[in-house]
Amino acid sequence: METFAPIVDLVNNHPYLSLVSVILGCAVPAHLARRRSRSKLPPGPKGYPIVGNLFDLPPTHVWEKFGSWGRQYGGLSFLHLHPPHNSHLDPNVYSRDFSVHIGDVVYINVMGQEMIILNTSKAAVDLLDKRSANYSDRPVVMMCGEMVGWNRSMVLVRYGLHFRELRKYMSRLVGTRASMERFASLQEKETTKFVAKVMADPGSLVQQIRK
Repeated sequence: METFAPIVDLVNNHPYLSLVSVILGCAVPAHLARRRSRSKLPPGPKGYPIVGNLFDLPPTHVWEKFGSWGRQYGGLSFLHLHPPHNSHLDPNVYSRDFSVHIGDVVYINVMGQEMIILNTSKAAVDLLDKRSANYSDRPVVMMCGEMVGWNRSMVLVRYGLHFRELRKYMSRLVGTRASMERFASLQEKETTKFVAKVMADPGSLVQQIRK
């Protein structure tokens, strides 16, 4: 211990060094733990310490970035295209195979919030439909969920008995084609009103959608 005494005195006499020591003491174990858990997650952009992939996300058209990550970190697949019977394109365009990168599942981390991006319908069906019991839970939304009280609604309720009961009642109301046909006349009426208002004032499209 006497060997480290000068170092301890130096840190104690300089508050900034003490602060740096505390930060490093917390950040290094967290970083090592994250590296161990990262090996079990899907591929994705590396990101930065603490903020993760925050600066990798564009301000707009974020879905294009998701697709780009899918092509970058996905596996190599081969497609063979066949022209549709009514196509007017040159048949030679379809005469060869195309190799594309398809990233079904990509992982990112934004300020400690881990996110899994599903880039294909197959991945969505496999995880959210076939394995819905494993992946149907929702994150805790503190403001509108816990504080406002919407955490008991179907949109924000955690997966469990209450969610399954809500889903059962919802399925009885709109779960079949026959049950949906009861609302066909109302949907047609409201759609006609919506189209008429947008045609009269195209600039109010967003406002009309939110009504």
